[in-house]
Amino acid sequence: MAIIKGAMSYVRFRLSSQFSLGPEHIVEKLRLFKFRPLHDRGVDQEAVGWCSYLNEFDAEKELVVSDILYDEKVILCLRHDALVLPKPLLKALVKKALAHYYEEHKRWPDRTVKNELEQKEIQLLRARVLPKTRIIEAIWDLKSNELRIFCRSKALIDRFLDLFANTFLEKPVHRDMAYEAYYGVQNKDLLNPYSHVPIFAPPVRIDVQ
Repeated sequence: MAIIKGAMSYVRFRLSSQFSLGPEHIVEKLRLFKFRPLHDRGVDQEAVGWCSYLNEFDAEKELVVSDILYDEKVILCLRHDALVLPKPLLKALVKKALAHYYEEHKRWPDRTVKNELEQKEIQLLRARVLPKTRIIEAIWDLKSNELRIFCRSKALIDRFLDLFANTFLEKPVHRDMAYEAYYGVQNKDLLNPYSHVPIFAPPVRIDVQ
């Protein structure tokens, strides 16, 4: 809950000025990519999707406008679950299963049987391992179309941007110094307040011959 804790570490992005959606439309699109937890007997190693802010671990809760809208800002919350199986343990379990197969059949299994035994051990081990959960929060200002992602991991930010692009069909642009300079030149009105205007202009001097 980086936003509630007052975290100041975030990365700024901007959407195009033509991009405009109301809160109801935003929620409808978020529901299409809602987070669904990994199944105990599934084969997926990771799950990613939108979840309700402050209810990140309640996957059954339906997304509603009141969960994302705060004044004129939208709080987006992405949940990413990943299963990481311990490779040394998996290797040892597969080796034990192969040895047991040899004792029972008096021959080593072929490649097909070996893959089946390995998949079986993966499923058994997968049911015992808890996924690692990561939550990424972002504030979306609907007026300025600025997006602030409270994360510093480039890999996680890329996952957030990819899901955002799939959800809203618009990929935010990083607001780095190069972008700000280009944006300022393209929008000269923003530079007018910073133009030099002398407070006291010197009097006009007329030379009379």
